[in-house]
Amino acid sequence: SEISIPNGNDINSISIMYSCSPKIVSLLIRDYGTETTKSFFFCFLVAPPTYIRVNKNKTDKKQLLDKLNITDELPNDENSIKLDNIGNLENQQEFKDGLFYVQDLSCQRAIDKLDINSNSRVLDICAAPGGKTFTAAQYAYDGEIVSCDLYPHRVNLIRNGANQLGLNNIKT
Repeated sequence: SEISIPNGNDINSISIMYSCSPKIVSLLIRDYGTETTKSFFFCFLVAPPTYIRVNKNKTDKKQLLDKLNITDELPNDENSIKLDNIGNLENQQEFKDGLFYVQDLSCQRAIDKLDINSNSRVLDICAAPGGKTFTAAQYAYDGEIVSCDLYPHRVNLIRNGANQLGLNNIKT
């Protein structure tokens, strides 16, 4: 027998289509309406874009874009690059050479807003795997970043990432 996938706008159909409890579907429809609720659930099915941060201690955005052979989807941002289906980033030579690191755009923006400068001292707690630490370290090139995490193996992620990126002002 064939399996039929519901395609209606009733609570049961939406619950099945998006694998969400009918109670949650009901509450969301009550508060936001059916179409907005379906749009909300659909967003969970789409993989978010991958963003990388240019390690400006080793390269600039234009050089990195040329090396990766991609176009700039964020022309007003000198440090961020949006990637579409570039494959396993850990296998990219540019990644191995520390020319960039993966960091969500919202995390990049948060650090950008802190007004960190060359004399800053920054404490980053619960810092692993280290993206915000690495961004802060580039702004505080003569300053100091103390980057902490509860677990030693996660501290090693920060330490290894800082070494790969050539960021010498980070203390883990």
